[in-house]
Amino acid sequence: MLRPLALGLALSTLAALPARADLSYSYVEGSVLKNSTDTAVGSNLDGTGAEGWFSYGVLKLLHVFGGTKYSEFDDFNASITRVEAGAGVNYNPSPLTSIFFDVAAVSQTADRIAPGGPRAGIDDDGYTYLFGWREANKTGRMEFNLSAQHIDFSKSNYADTWINMGVLVKITPRFKIVTGVQFTGDENLFKLGIRYYLPNRFDKKRD
Repeated sequence: MLRPLALGLALSTLAALPARADLSYSYVEGSVLKNSTDTAVGSNLDGTGAEGWFSYGVLKLLHVFGGTKYSEFDDFNASITRVEAGAGVNYNPSPLTSIFFDVAAVSQTADRIAPGGPRAGIDDDGYTYLFGWREANKTGRMEFNLSAQHIDFSKSNYADTWINMGVLVKITPRFKIVTGVQFTGDENLFKLGIRYYLPNRFDKKRD
């Protein structure tokens, strides 16, 4: 279902110039997270972790990004590390609203340490795409975002789709508190972090 929406967004960005908006795509972000992951045998694995992201607007309609997420599980001697790198298009129909479509390559490693034994790792590669929406309130102090994301791995033939929702709260013109939840897929999580907006000539000046 996301593919027709992605095509429509890509065509619209070529047909129109966006409004100058305060919803920048140039930032660095770090968060801690609490997650619960469904396993193949029907049980849940609860864990904690952290993630870091970098994004930069290289054109008015184009941004590049990369990031990593690391999770350790409480009752299971295992961890998962995921790395993403890709690019996206963004369109701002108003100064307070933005829609975007991202595509990225994904690499993931799942490690397990058996008691008294060596570390066993499983590596896999794949791709992910995401369609999302961002909107700020009139004061610019808060931002709400909503997105649907699909991920597909090649070796394990595993695929999943989930929904991301988040709220950002302004601290200073360049710093915001980040909160977010992810659900519907095999992994559900809550995150809390901070985002710093990088200077970029395409963005509205931050007072």
